[in-house]
This record gives sequence, structure tokens and C-alpha cells, in this order.
Amino acid sequence: MQGKKPAGRLYRDDEFALLHFYERRARAATWALKAFDLEKRRMGKLDFEHLETRNFRYLIAAEMAGLISVWLKRSPAADAAAACSSAMRSAYWLWLEDDDRALAALRVLLEQCGRLRVWTEKPEKADKLERSPSSTPKDWLTAAGWRRLSALNKALGEFSHAHANIRWDGAREILQKIQHEKIDPDDSLHMARGHALDALTFILLKELIGSSEKVSPVIGSAFRKIVNDILIEEKDLEKGTEALFNRTLLHKDASLGDYSFRGPADATRKGFTPAADR
Repeated sequence: MQGKKPAGRLYRDDEFALLHFYERRARAATWALKAFDLEKRRMGKLDFEHLETRNFRYLIAAEMAGLISVWLKRSPAADAAAACSSAMRSAYWLWLEDDDRALAALRVLLEQCGRLRVWTEKPEKADKLERSPSSTPKDWLTAAGWRRLSALNKALGEFSHAHANIRWDGAREILQKIQHEKIDPDDSLHMARGHALDALTFILLKELIGSSEKVSPVIGSAFRKIVNDILIEEKDLEKGTEALFNRTLLHKDASLGDYSFRGPADATRKGFTPAADR
């Protein structure tokens, strides 16, 4: 605007947007290489085969939800299935980026999965909630019989916002603690985001089987066969999700703790010690 030409020419109208995009992609690639190096030093090798297995599971779950949304035709249940499919894909790609926004997408996935379950199991209740202007996502989870997942929903909800009063540290600690007890404590914090993605994928698969049976017994049988033969045996799916519900219930009263961000005003509080001096 001042007529200066730092690159020896004027910038195109869209160039700053492109430069910003390139910078973000370069930063993501740099952090990915650092993460690969850390994993190789810790584990002795990089297990990309395991990642490909997980990738297949997420894609199948998203595709199944997308198909259900089409077959349910234009209905609130179809909308819920479509939202599940979209949220599943978004969460997976953001997880690959080591991006906490994956957890915001997982919150949508959990809520819409609960909505889909209520439409499948309790259509009258679902219709009442759908018509009420005061219904909240929490109401859908309660109606789905998922009160035991309140701690998970609380933690994911904290990552769905960006403002001064967020408590990401406490939320991440909840995600860390609801993992399987056999996980090495030194790894649990680093694996918490991926565990949440896996947990919600299994919950979604379980509900998709039930929803597909409502569409058609033949489709339901086909979906069940896909899950059993390719992804995970249904008995293990049932056992795993029930264990997750019970582990999460143990932390239903877990506190989110202090706010994650502190501004200059905190320095005026009596007894406050700057982080650099601790």
C-alpha cells in the first residue's frame, strides 16, 4: 500500500494467503519429521504399517456413516449420520497433523453419534428432542444412555473453544487417564489424542451396525460382516466400548483445573510467581 516492493515487485492479491498456507504446511512437515525422529529413538523403528491399519479403520467407519446417511434419506437421523461421517474424516486428518482441533471434531462425532443412537433406539424421544428449541447436545447423550461418558464429553468440549478461560491441561489429563491401564504412563499423554479417536471410532461402528439394521436386515448383516471380518470382532467391540464407558465413569467428577492461559494481570496477584522464575 505504501508502494514498497520487498520482493522487487508488487504482491498479487492472493499471494499473502498462499504464503501463509505454505508456511503452515512447512511447519506441519517440520513437526512431523521431529515426531518421527522421537518415535524412532524411543521405539527403535517407525511402524507405518500400524498407521495404515488405523487409517483403513477410520475410512471404513466414515464411509459406512456416509452410506447410512444416504439410505436414511432426508431425516434428522440421516443428518446425524452425515455429521458423523464428516466429523470422523476431519478428526482423522487433524489427528495426523498432531492438531488439537481433532478433539473438537471428536466432540461433534460423540454428540451426533448419540443423536443417531436415540433415533435408532428411541424414535419418539428423538422426535421430542429434535422439536424442542431448548435441547442441548448433552440431552442427546443422556437420552442415548451415555451418562458414563460425561467426563469424555467435558474434556472434548474444552478443546472445542479458544478463549481466555479454557482449561486444556485438565482436559488433556482426563483424556490421558481414561486410556487402558496397560499403557505405559510415559506414553499415555502422547497417546491420549489417538486413543480418543480410536474410542469414538469403535462407538461409531457399534451404532452404525444398529442403524443399518433399521434400514434393512440385509444391509445390517453386511455391515456386521464388514466389521467382524475386516475391522474388529463384534464381541471385542462390545467388550472394548463397555470397558471405555466404565473407565470414563471413574473420572466423572474430575476437575479441569486452572485456566491454561495467564495474562499480564496475573502478575499483579499476591503470591503470583512468573513461570520463568519457578
